[in-house]
Amino acid sequence: MRVFVVLSSIVVFFLFTIISAGAKETRIIPVLPQHSLAKKILQPDSLIMQRKKAWEIEAGMLACKGDYAGAYEKSCLIAALSDSLASRDIHLSSIAIDKAFRNWEKQQEIIRQKQELKYWNVLTYLLLFPLCAFIFMIVKQWYNYRTIQQVNLNLIEHVNMQREERDRLFRSRAELLKLQEQGGRAQQAANELLFIKINEYLEKNDRFLERDISREMLATTLGTNRNYIGDAVKSETGMTFNDYINNLRLDYAWQLLGREPSFPVNMVADESGFNSVRTFYRLFREKYGMTPSEYRYILSKRKNTDCK
Repeated sequence: MRVFVVLSSIVVFFLFTIISAGAKETRIIPVLPQHSLAKKILQPDSLIMQRKKAWEIEAGMLACKGDYAGAYEKSCLIAALSDSLASRDIHLSSIAIDKAFRNWEKQQEIIRQKQELKYWNVLTYLLLFPLCAFIFMIVKQWYNYRTIQQVNLNLIEHVNMQREERDRLFRSRAELLKLQEQGGRAQQAANELLFIKINEYLEKNDRFLERDISREMLATTLGTNRNYIGDAVKSETGMTFNDYINNLRLDYAWQLLGREPSFPVNMVADESGFNSVRTFYRLFREKYGMTPSEYRYILSKRKNTDCK
């Protein structure tokens, strides 16, 4: 999770840098035609200029001859021609400026579209990355859940098989010890015979659920002492007496959870002889690899699957 957060931060910082750089929109100043080009566009025809110069010469000559009326008439023509040329120059200049401005507007529109496209690309990346990461995490969680569920189902089957095997072994050993006792070899099977008596006493009417069960009580009931009780349990199961009692209670709770799905877990713990729900949870998870709630949930899912 920490690695995912760090990678996300790096990607967001990188994309934010791209957006900031792209936001600095490049401005293009409209460029008017160069002086030589403008001069070429605005330059009047040479014939008109020659006519103007000819009229200026004629007006001078008429003034020298004293024909001031003719000189004035030529001057008026020259003035009218000059005004026409000036209007033409202004018109051509306006056309050139308008053309340059339109080119500038087109360039600005292209730049704006590029910036908008870059913005949407970055925004798409920003949205896709968390979405892909979220989908990946969901798929991973689902895969882990299915894997754990399958492991738990296999574990349930394994535990049930172990319980059936244990019951079968107990029955076989009881029969064997009875044969040994009949054949005069009871001394060699003392621990095994005592353990079978202990187990028969505890499982009869579910006496292992009694909260005051102890080695002293069993020793008094079976006519032996507490040390023999502990030795017999240790030699046959490898567990202490208290661990063996808790193991029987856990097996009972395992069956009760499946048999009574409406019972709360704390009620199951109390019915199984445990004084503490926390102790029940800890011991149940240590033995079966899952909590009582998880086991009950898996049983309900399996029942629904079987019904389908």
